[in-house]
Amino acid sequence: MITSLTPTSGTAGTSVIISGSGFTGASSVHFGTASATFTVLSDGQIQATPTPSCR
Repeated sequence: MITSLTPTSGTAGTSVIISGSGFTGASSVHFGTASATFTVLSDGQIQATPTPSCR
């Protein structure tokens, strides 16, 4: 479950911290229909970077 995004806005390529719970084992992250590269930092945090196709 996602509880927050930091920052809440930005451009493609801006790294986003997704906070919440249950992220261990995550296999994908999407912003709308655009995929993102990501690293699971912990069960409660993911660092994700939207691809250039994200608007």
